[in-house]
Amino acid sequence: MRRLGLTTILLVSSSGCLPLSQPPITVDRYDALQNNQGFIQVVTGNGAACATDQDGLTSCWGEELQDQGPFEVPDQELVYLESSLGPEATFCGITTANRLECWGRSDAPKSLVLASPTDQPEWFDLAVGDQHACALDDHGQLYCWGDDGQGQLDVPDAAFLMVDAAGDLSCGLDAALQVRCWGGGEAIPLWIENAVGTTAWDLILGQSYLCLGEPDDDLWYYTCFTEETPQGSVLPAMGLVDESTGGDHHLCVLHDRHVVSCSGDDSQDQLAIQDEDVPWIHVSAGVGATCGVHGVGSIYCYGDIPGPQEGTP
Repeated sequence: MRRLGLTTILLVSSSGCLPLSQPPITVDRYDALQNNQGFIQVVTGNGAACATDQDGLTSCWGEELQDQGPFEVPDQELVYLESSLGPEATFCGITTANRLECWGRSDAPKSLVLASPTDQPEWFDLAVGDQHACALDDHGQLYCWGDDGQGQLDVPDAAFLMVDAAGDLSCGLDAALQVRCWGGGEAIPLWIENAVGTTAWDLILGQSYLCLGEPDDDLWYYTCFTEETPQGSVLPAMGLVDESTGGDHHLCVLHDRHVVSCSGDDSQDQLAIQDEDVPWIHVSAGVGATCGVHGVGSIYCYGDIPGPQEGTP
């Protein structure tokens, strides 16, 4: 799940690899992964990732679990991608025709894949939970669809500036920069309750945390609310944030000079991306992995997801 830093928004208004001896993707998508160049965006989910190139072609790769089929990637050109952290490896995107498209492996939840909004406003932001998704239009109207067993569709009556989702929970910043959260069933965790109502300029929601960012001169500070620190703890200061991304138990930001900084779980070496001395233009945190797009348009992944070329003949 990725989000642009709110300063940018205000200025403009996911081990293993698919066996590829018989590629479960069309030839042009297969070639795109082998060539590994010209990509502009990548999103990392649970054991899988998808990326879009400069022509809007989207290609996916990752685990092929037993009883799961290949990715059913839409043919439309996509300009924005988001992913869930759930086991179904569900992805959603915004097309050049301004429609919402969701897909996953062949067993992805049909309620999520097929029931996206039919309206076509100017979509502005997108978030994908395990069984639900939310999209924000350029007027601040928020739409959520999919499973509602835990109140995932009980969107607060407010105008929003951004939205994020993880599991059965969603959180967003309203027009007054106040944190609002919904879903999660009847027992909202204390660490979520403590964050609600806080003023913030950026919001990153993972399976086990909610981090809120705020700029101070040329630095950004993130306060993270977790079960261990329900009152919030402050991460080390970071430079000017261009985009932020939340994984299962870790997060990363892309800041000034195209540098990536990460925090949280590193059990799969998913934080190793921050040690690379290369210019990054995009970063995405998943469950046990982090992927990024290098300045030349190539994708590199760290953790339990291989890069797009690995495992190809």
